[in-house]
Order: sequence, then structure tokens, then C-alpha cells
Amino acid sequence: MMKGPMHVIGYGRKCSNEECPQPQARYHATWVDKLSLPHCTYGLDVLAYIAKQHDREQKQFKEIRKELEQEYQIEICEREVGRLYRKIEALLMGNQVAIQEKLAVTAKTCGYLIMAVDALQPDGGGPKLYILHEILSSELISVALVDQANEKNLSEWLAPYKQWGWAVRGTLSDYEKALVAALKTTWPKADHQLCQMHFVKDLSDPVHDADRELGKTIRDAMGRLPSVPMQKQEVSEEDDTTQTDDSASNEDDISCAQPSVALMQAIDIISGVDVETLDTISPEEWKLLLPGVAETPVNDPDGESASDQVPPLVMWFPRTSTDQNSSETSTPAHPVYLSAVKTKTWVKEMLLSQVPASVRPLIEEKPDLDDIIYWEHAWYRRAIQDTRHLGSRRPFLCGGMRGYDQLKAITAHLAARQAEQALDSYLFKLYTQAQRAVDAARQLADDVRQAKDWTVRVERLLADEPAFNGTQLASDIQRQRMEKLLAECEAQENMGATTQALLHTWRRMLVSWGPDLYHCYDIDGLPRSNLGVEALLGRARRQQRRLLGQADTSPLAVTGQGYLRTMSTSQELFFTIFSKVPAWVYRFALRCMEAVEASVRWPRLLHRDTRGALQRFQAHAEMLRQQAIATNLSSC
Repeated sequence: MMKGPMHVIGYGRKCSNEECPQPQARYHATWVDKLSLPHCTYGLDVLAYIAKQHDREQKQFKEIRKELEQEYQIEICEREVGRLYRKIEALLMGNQVAIQEKLAVTAKTCGYLIMAVDALQPDGGGPKLYILHEILSSELISVALVDQANEKNLSEWLAPYKQWGWAVRGTLSDYEKALVAALKTTWPKADHQLCQMHFVKDLSDPVHDADRELGKTIRDAMGRLPSVPMQKQEVSEEDDTTQTDDSASNEDDISCAQPSVALMQAIDIISGVDVETLDTISPEEWKLLLPGVAETPVNDPDGESASDQVPPLVMWFPRTSTDQNSSETSTPAHPVYLSAVKTKTWVKEMLLSQVPASVRPLIEEKPDLDDIIYWEHAWYRRAIQDTRHLGSRRPFLCGGMRGYDQLKAITAHLAARQAEQALDSYLFKLYTQAQRAVDAARQLADDVRQAKDWTVRVERLLADEPAFNGTQLASDIQRQRMEKLLAECEAQENMGATTQALLHTWRRMLVSWGPDLYHCYDIDGLPRSNLGVEALLGRARRQQRRLLGQADTSPLAVTGQGYLRTMSTSQELFFTIFSKVPAWVYRFALRCMEAVEASVRWPRLLHRDTRGALQRFQAHAEMLRQQAIATNLSSC
């Protein structure tokens, strides 16, 4: 594969049988299609390479073009790589032969298939992208963009796969009524399993509603936290006037001095010598310590190197003359550089200026007391402020409850510290506001915690698979255990308002979800949740965002057909899969993909030029209308 150019010619033939009913029909050389696509000068091996690099390695088209040219000497432009990628999507969209071969092996080995369906909502809006996935073989069968997700449209999408004839033992989906009805219509003899993770998520809705109220209560009761006061005071004018003339003159000298890059490197190179000692080293001693340094003393205006070559490291030494009456010091021949001690101080100050003051005590060897106090105040304030913005995620991650627990631990810590030694005024303000928020939210927090504990118990019960006892099915045993847990919750004393809302939701969901919630315990290979398919969709979202460099997965509405299959297909099978797709299937799949792409591109065209887009749309619609009228007249 990809070993160089190949010249291929496919000759069409006519049937030599004189009694052929279609003697004028010309038959295409199909073997050519196993090497390259129609009207394409690149082989299927190049397409397989592009598919692997783009969808598996997550490389952009310009990176793929560069690798093709440098590693394989294939001349191609970036735009052509994009065109070939669209052809790849059409090939994978029409890949039904390889899918049927793999499913036939699975049906023969296991005796049945298990179908799972889930949907992805692109970030850009628009219709959902539904995928049909076979669980036992981990094969992605179909990806469909459905305009209106009703039972009729979904049943039409699933109908062709019912005609394959293999036994389907079970199906899996979330509680989308139209999807559940379509699955039961397509495979009426299969047991339909509802995703238990979606069941627990929907069950936890009352908990998260109360948790959001808990977070709001904490924020309102706490109020705005005071800013951290700066401990360091500016130097007073009185101190400025008391500076000596010597220090003022020194500052004038330093103001025009520069840090020495060579001296910075010398400090790092020379080990075992104090920085203060470097200031007393003479130019002759520098030669011995750093043979590669060419020194040119500042007080020697004629000290220029006679060599035409630039020395590897030039070190300028400051003036050693202290004669204030010398006229030679008025205008130095070369710039004055800071000494080793002042250079090191300058570097530290420059680096410290780039970090916030709240972390400087963690950097300095001998931190200032005022910096330590500021750091302590800032970090306590940040810890309390963090409790107001913790995120939530169903079913068990409750941001309000997490913030309350963190805030409660902080107030307990500050109270213990107050008992040992009195807090300063700023920490006492933080403690007062945090304690006020804890007191205001305590009752609601206990209520949310009680309801969350029951939600966790429901999930643990569903995850604990019962064993078959010989007389009862595992699903019947699990149903009885769920009813027993519900009765235990109803008999609980001191039930909070959130737990009461949870109990009401629990009863209602057991009526609607209950009959299809326990089939997974009786059928081998039927998972209790649809997390595998959702993980596939999640990876597609992340990779698409990474490729685009923005939080937008709307292109998946067009490329999702092949893109999801590429993620679930091993790279060794790319070439084989491409070669098994008939040319006419590829052409029709390409037309389907172009039509979907046009529908996705439509809103963007409106955003760019609304009037022009509408005019072009009207002209296109009129052309299609005239074609339809002409077709109807010819058929009559």
C-alpha cells in the first residue's frame, strides 16, 4: 500500500451472447473500483490513510497533506485532502456488506443480536443524529439524521434492518417515547430494556431542584465577601526626605545600569561560590573561572577585541574607580552593568512581578510577614468563594451540597482557630459571613442530603444483580426488591419536602418505566445502561471540537455517518471496507451526504446573506418543481 503511482485502465465490455436480452448494455470493470473510486486519481490506500490520520489521530487537512508529501512523495493540495475526506464519509455510509458479514458471525455464535439506539444533539442545533449499535459485536450499523423524531420516521429508518432476518433478543434505549415505540414496532418479539442510568437521572430531578435552591440560599445569606486588604504601606514622604545623598547618588548610577546576561549565566555556571564573592573577582580571575568569556572592562574605552570573531560570551565589568572628582566618569565609553548581587536581585524582582502577591510567600526563601498575612487572607477568601460556584451533574454530583459541606468545614476550622487564638479582623469578617450562610442553609441541606441518600440506594440496588434461585427469574426478584425499598422510604419518619417530592417521582416512574426496567437481568449480554453508546457519542463531540478548535459539533450532522464508524473501526480494516463498497452505492451515498450538507449549511447562508440565500433557494425550488411537473406529464 502507498508504494508509488500505478497506471490502471478499466475496459468496459458488452455481452457476447447473441440471445442476451440487453445486447447493447456495457458492463463496467468492477476490479478497478477495488483500487480507486470513479473519477478519482488517488487509490483507496490513500483514502484509508486520510481516514486514519483525521479521525483517529485527529490531524487537520494541512498536516495530512504535509505528511503525504514528505513521507510518501504524494503530490496533493489541502483542498484535495478535504474532497477525499468527503468521499471517505460516503464510502463508510454505504458500508453495508462488511457490517452484514460481521453481524452474521455474531448471530451464529450467540444465537441472537442486541440492538441499542441513542441520539446526539449537535451544538449548532438542528435535527438529532440517531445511531443504531449492535451490542454483542460492538458494530455501528447505521447513523441517521431525523428531521422529526416521531414514531413513523424512526420506524422507517429501522425497517430495512428488520429484513436482515436475524433474531433480535433485546433492544436498549432511553425513555424517549417515540423511539421506544419504533423499536417495539420493528422488533416486536424482543424485550426492550430502558437505560437504568437515565432512570436514576430522571429520578434525581427533585434532588437537583432543591440543590439549586440550596446554592442560591448560600449565596444570598453569605453576601459579597470583603476584598483582601493590602498589608504593605507605601513609604511616607518623611522617609523619602531622610535618604542620604550617597544612596541618592547610587540610585542615579543604578538607574542607567543594565543587568548583565553574561553575569546571569556565570552565576548559574559557577558552583560553590557565593554571589557576593563574584563582585570581588578581578577580570584576570574571571578568565580562569570562565575561559570562554571575553572581558572588556568598562573603564577601558580602548579595550576592544582585536579579533574579528565574535566571542561566545561577552561580560562587561562595572567601574572600579570610586574617585568622585574624576572627569572620566561623566560619560562612560560602554554601558554600566549591575553587579552580581544586584543582577540576582533584579532577576528575582522581575520574576516575582509576574506572579500574584498571594503566592509570593511560597516562592521567596525569606518571605515578608506582610506577604504571609496577605497570602493567608487571600487563600481563605478563595476557599469560601469557591463554595458558591461548584458545578452539578446528574444524578449524584450536587454542587449546592458540595458547597455547603465545604463551607461547613471551613467555618469549623475557623471556629477552632478562634478558640485557640483570636482571629484578626479580616478573618473574623469571613468567618461571620460563612457561618451566617451555614446557619441559613442547614435545614435545606439536611433535606437534600436525605433525598440524595435514597437516590444512591436506588442506584446501588439496580447495580446489584440478583442470582437466579431456580424458581423466580432474576428480573422478578429485582422488581420485588425495588418495591420493598420504596415501601421502606414511605415508612420513614421525619421526611423532608425534597424526599416527599422524590417519593412522588419514584412512584410515577415505576409505573411508566417499571415493565421495561429489569430485562437486563434475564438476557445475557444486554447491558443495564446505554453508557457504551453515549461514550462513543461523547468521544465524537470531543474530537470534533478539538479538530475545529471551537465548541461546535454541527459538522457531525454531515460527517457523523462515517465519522462515528471510523471511531469504532480498526485501522487495519479501512482498505478492505472501502474496496467492498460498490461504485453505485458510493455515488448514491455521496448524493445523500451532499443533500444533508446543504441542509446544515442553510442557516449559515442566511446569516451571511439573507436576501441572496432566499433568492437562490426560491430559484432552486422552482427548478425542482418544474422537473417534477415534467416527470408527471411524461408518465401520463
